[in-house]
Amino acid sequence: NDHDLDVELRDSSSRIEDIIGKKVDMISYPHGKADRRVRDAAVESGYRLGVGSRFGVNFENTDPMFLRRTEIWATDSEDIFRQKYSGAWDWYGYWQKLRGL
Repeated sequence: NDHDLDVELRDSSSRIEDIIGKKVDMISYPHGKADRRVRDAAVESGYRLGVGSRFGVNFENTDPMFLRRTEIWATDSEDIFRQKYSGAWDWYGYWQKLRGL
């Protein structure tokens, strides 16, 4: 419910802030999932960035509370890192375009 969500968001950031001594304004959504209600509650609780587990590239118009991720591996060469950074490995985005999503 909304009350439990608010308590969870505020208490978890407060606990982390107490431990690290710094402001917490970024969230990684549990299990990488969040809907608009959770996103809005996170903003209301003071978060300014949110990431899930959706693979892909972020653009200027990407909602900062629904950021995507690209895995960077220690075994990636410098060229592969540059490709991933530029979005060349966004297989999920290509798949969505092919399906017309």
